[in-house]
Amino acid sequence: MKLGTKRNVLIGLLILVIVAAGAVFFALRTYGAHLENVPTALEIMALVRMKYVDSISITDLARAYAKDGTIAGMLELLDDPYTRYMNKADFTAFEESTEGSFAGIGVSVDIKDDYVVVVQPYKNTPGYRAGLKPGDLIIAVDGKSTKSMALDAAVSMIRGPAGTTVVLTIEREEDGQKKVSEVRITRAIIHIPTVEYEVIKDSSSNGPGGSGPIGYLYISQFTRGTSKEAAEALSEMKAEGIKGLLLDLRFNPGGLLDEVVALCAQFMNRQPVLYVVERDQKKQPVYASNYQPLGLPMVVLVNEWSASASEIAAGALKDLKIATIMGKKTFGKGVVQTIYPLTSGGGMTLTTSRYLTAGGNSIHKIGIKPDIEVDLPEGSKEDVQYNAALKLLRGKIK
Repeated sequence: MKLGTKRNVLIGLLILVIVAAGAVFFALRTYGAHLENVPTALEIMALVRMKYVDSISITDLARAYAKDGTIAGMLELLDDPYTRYMNKADFTAFEESTEGSFAGIGVSVDIKDDYVVVVQPYKNTPGYRAGLKPGDLIIAVDGKSTKSMALDAAVSMIRGPAGTTVVLTIEREEDGQKKVSEVRITRAIIHIPTVEYEVIKDSSSNGPGGSGPIGYLYISQFTRGTSKEAAEALSEMKAEGIKGLLLDLRFNPGGLLDEVVALCAQFMNRQPVLYVVERDQKKQPVYASNYQPLGLPMVVLVNEWSASASEIAAGALKDLKIATIMGKKTFGKGVVQTIYPLTSGGGMTLTTSRYLTAGGNSIHKIGIKPDIEVDLPEGSKEDVQYNAALKLLRGKIK
């Protein structure tokens, strides 16, 4: 950003803070509430007014803040579960989550029905060993309800020093009935490998009429370095002569936008990976910096827990007819958040734009419908989606 532009932004931000302070003062005369963390609230008001995806009146924000007295109450005005304030501890936990290593129980989570929901327990972690399952609602952490709780605040409560214990109250639907139970889990240092891969061979792969070896690439989420790990995995699999690729994005809750853009560039020619639509409604194409198309038949596996960044990847590969999408309709998160550090040491994630897939399609609250729908029966000992994808891919290679 040029110096003059940066100075203008700072001046604009300062003016908005002053306006917000005046609006809060007048709102206080009406509501007279005790106010939490006023300097941070004013900073957040200015950011929302300048950067939020929809136009929001700073006066309305000030009134909501003065009436409720809390930053969380003020942000409820937006009716946006993805825009949230984090105090210093929560923001530190959030930043750790994008690096792939932290102390906790080893599950990815999101928001569903106003509660925290388990998206995926990672193998060989405390959460996995405790029997947590995708779709479990975490309705309380150490006895404190998670209803309407900011996701990062809940994550901060679930995490903690290795060796300490957290008690989760879980609601799970079994045989059409909701059952509630408590699970006591000992935290540990969690190292989540976001990329796993293997070369799949069978006895007929290289024989007469065989399809040849197939590469399998599983991405659990998009954290810092995921695209580089995926590139290294693809390079090794190509060296082994793979003839097709199965990309597994099931249970992937998303992650960093630049990482998914860099991943998609490894499968496509130079063209937009997605389009970003900001407050002015202008459609801005997003390109990668380096394109190296794989040029092999592809199948992508998705399910109802594939969200956000994983939907960007699935959408691009589907719209551009690079891959066949198989599985279940995806989660449907088509908004983009920007991370803003605050002067207090905390931070916020702010919805600053909506995105369209490479084909210009909006998927927010809609999801991506697979080309071929395949159910995964609950309790099935066989991964029928995986097997169906392999069968389809072998047919494409032949």
